Amino acid sequence: MTVALLPQPASANAITHWGEVVGYLQFPARLVIPNAPFVIPEQLFTAVFTERSATFENEAEHSWPKIVIRFATQEPLGRHKAKDFLTHLSSHRVTAFLVRPSNDTVDAELLYTRFMFCLLKAGGCSLNGSSVGELFGISFDPPLETDLHQLLYRAKLYRKLKYIERIFNVGFPLPKNISPDEVRLIDIVFRGITEGEFAIRSSDITFRMFPSEIDLSKPPFDQIGEFSRSVGEEVMIFGQRLDTGPVIVKLNKAELASPRVIEQVRKGLSDPINIRFEVLDNQIVHRFEAYARRPRGQRTRRLTQFKHDLAQEEEPQELVDLIDEPLEGDVSSREASQIAMGWTFYSNLPDRYCPQEPEIDQSTGHWRVPIWLVYANGEGGHVGDLLIHKKTGVILSHTSIEELHSKAKALAETILHAG
Repeated sequence: MTVALLPQPASANAITHWGEVVGYLQFPARLVIPNAPFVIPEQLFTAVFTERSATFENEAEHSWPKIVIRFATQEPLGRHKAKDFLTHLSSHRVTAFLVRPSNDTVDAELLYTRFMFCLLKAGGCSLNGSSVGELFGISFDPPLETDLHQLLYRAKLYRKLKYIERIFNVGFPLPKNISPDEVRLIDIVFRGITEGEFAIRSSDITFRMFPSEIDLSKPPFDQIGEFSRSVGEEVMIFGQRLDTGPVIVKLNKAELASPRVIEQVRKGLSDPINIRFEVLDNQIVHRFEAYARRPRGQRTRRLTQFKHDLAQEEEPQELVDLIDEPLEGDVSSREASQIAMGWTFYSNLPDRYCPQEPEIDQSTGHWRVPIWLVYANGEGGHVGDLLIHKKTGVILSHTSIEELHSKAKALAETILHAG
């Protein structure tokens, strides 16, 4: 990072006054980010000077980020360290520019991501003291080592959390780290209260059930099939209990993961057991009954107002719009292969029908998975395709089963005659 020398303070008396302070001072100042749509309020800054360094640190207020800026001086500072520092500003080097949320609240995360997003876009900032004018400016060359993709994901997560706080009138005390399972739960609750019914992607799911609730003569216990279950009326996020109303989870293409469950049920056990299902289409449908019954306009009205409020807080529109994007990432090549393999299972295709390496279809932007007929000796060929939505994992289209069989028969005859 380099320091850009800004105009000196208008009042020479101000620098003289600063020169009377040897190694420590406090002063009101404001960090300014060029072209940012918001104004960071003036805060108390502390400056500590040593012989060859200076550290500026704010006392973060109103959930704005904590900021620490450290300089190394090229020449030793004299007795009037503060004045010497400002006088020879262009020769100093920034050794650290640290920004972190000031507390463990969602509001602090909103302001942190807002601050960092604009800082990265601007490529620099300045510190303005109310009594001495512009103190110094910093340009990031090379740029700050912050992953913009990760920052936007973080911004997306905490804006959804803020909306959940507003709907349920709670405040979440944030943990130091949020686990993937907690992120998924946040996404489920947010989508539940804004969409009512939706699907998330997963290859398996586990329910805790009493053996007496299980009918072994019905799918998915005797064959691939549908399964639905109520999972309660409350959700716990970071110690806060949210009254969501009844939530139903439904699987359309479920298969019992382990036959041991059947043995446990037949033993007539009274205690609940864990039952894991393979989700062959990777689609787990959640339905939040209290919200699904409402008209769509009613569900989205409060979300629209929330976005308006963010914009009124002078948040960049790019961050406001993030709340409309899912936390769930795009379907990977590996997941597309998994979905295609599941399709061959619930379509009752023999083992010799094998999905090949997925490829992005240039005309649609979605995953195209070729289906080959492959014999034990390695011979085979292309007989069909699946088109899988890159974001949802839903199968958009596929070669009909009849056509697959017809092409497979023709291919088998070709291979036989060639032999």
